[in-house]
Amino acid sequence: MALAMKVKVGNSARKLVLLKLADNANDNGVCWPSIKNIAEQCEVSKRTAISHLNWLVKEGYITKQYRKVDDCLNKSNMYQLHLGGSEIISPPSEIVALGGSEIVAPRTYQLRTNKGNIELPIPEFLTYEDVDDYFEHRKSIKSPLTEVAYKRLINKLKKAHDRGFDVSSMINESITNGWKGVFEPKDKKPSGFREFG
Repeated sequence: MALAMKVKVGNSARKLVLLKLADNANDNGVCWPSIKNIAEQCEVSKRTAISHLNWLVKEGYITKQYRKVDDCLNKSNMYQLHLGGSEIISPPSEIVALGGSEIVAPRTYQLRTNKGNIELPIPEFLTYEDVDDYFEHRKSIKSPLTEVAYKRLINKLKKAHDRGFDVSSMINESITNGWKGVFEPKDKKPSGFREFG
């Protein structure tokens, strides 16, 4: 934690996210708080917490490792802090959660309807945060997503993902611009796209 206090990251909320990770980290500089937990503790939105985490990864202050249970259920990401030139430490194969239990991110989204709750599956190429943010966005523009509309959205995003587009960025752009739908970027080529001429 003392090393994290000395690091200059250029933004007070970003610094708070780094301090949260340092506070949760074990002696090897490894921690695995959920995005929801980071956002709540730092009093920022989940999207803001993700943005700050991505910046910290890009700048080399932390590395992020995605974790799965049985190749389908997401666990919270594991973060390794790199403060003051510390070495990357390989995570142990069996991790026991700090505090006795671990928060597991769901791979389904509960849609509340007049007929009750419906469990909607979240495909591998999306995070729970992506889906939750998009549902909240659609509610905020007074056009809530239905079960049928969600299934159509997932089919559209799967096609975009298969073509090499970053579907998380597509959702983020839709939310940022206040759009009802999600669209492939017109000015960008999918990743791995090569022109021959």
